[in-house]
Amino acid sequence: YNLELNQTVGGTITLETSPSGPWYHFQDYNISAIPAPGYRFVNWLGDQPGLNALSKSALEANNTLSLVESISLSANFEIVNYTVQVDPSTGGSVSGGGSFTVLNNPSISATPLTGWNFSGWVGDTFALASTLANPATVNLSNFPQNLNYIASFERQTFTVEVNIQGNGKVNDSNTSFSSTHPFQHSLNLIPTPIEGWTFTNWLGVPDSQKNDNPLILSVTENLNPTAVFSKNSYTVSIENVPYGLGSGGGTYLFDSNVTLEAVPNKGYSFSHWEGNTSVLPDTTMAKITLNMPSNNLSFTPSF
Repeated sequence: YNLELNQTVGGTITLETSPSGPWYHFQDYNISAIPAPGYRFVNWLGDQPGLNALSKSALEANNTLSLVESISLSANFEIVNYTVQVDPSTGGSVSGGGSFTVLNNPSISATPLTGWNFSGWVGDTFALASTLANPATVNLSNFPQNLNYIASFERQTFTVEVNIQGNGKVNDSNTSFSSTHPFQHSLNLIPTPIEGWTFTNWLGVPDSQKNDNPLILSVTENLNPTAVFSKNSYTVSIENVPYGLGSGGGTYLFDSNVTLEAVPNKGYSFSHWEGNTSVLPDTTMAKITLNMPSNNLSFTPSF
């Protein structure tokens, strides 16, 4: 008999015995419909003698032909829809998921939020050319199946350069320093003046925070805060006494030079200084220079 097998899109037909004939009356022949990747077998189609020759249902891809006359058959295949699922993680959003066939090569994309970077895809990465590609093409034609992906994101890092103007410490450091922190890290900076100095303000920070102590910053960019320390001012008082004059009183910055001088009246001589004499190298010198300490001073010349 004549056996006509018509190939259709989406698969092939094979005869396991006598694939090229001849085909004889009452002889059984194993026949199979093999779908191509991304397709599935639906049913057998053909003339009535062909359908009658099938030993099993027309829905069975693997079947047997028993010929009693010439027949014509074809296999019906349909394309399969696969799901590409794309999910985000903390730090961004995604797009490109949906339902596709092997005729499509969908593209998936990840969009990081401000302060975040895309760090790669996880999941069925065998269907991607690179886990770092963004956007990434999903090779569904070579991997016809449902596929799942998660976009990973990581926080950006920023540098905080802390400078010191004057004499003091920031977080126990008396010199400028830098540190690296992830996006939105809460950074505490504590300015501590050394003896004779006062914390004045911050530079390089919002005006609303320039006097904060401690200073709490949310690191969302590279930052360059400067802690400003200024010298304290202290007073030197000279008591008025008979028989002479003392000079050098006033307001002085810490660590500055202060000169005291005692001038006796005619007929008198300078004897010594009284008061906060621990800061004087020699209390008997009428004219003497001292280094201003971190406290107020009071002196009385004695004649």
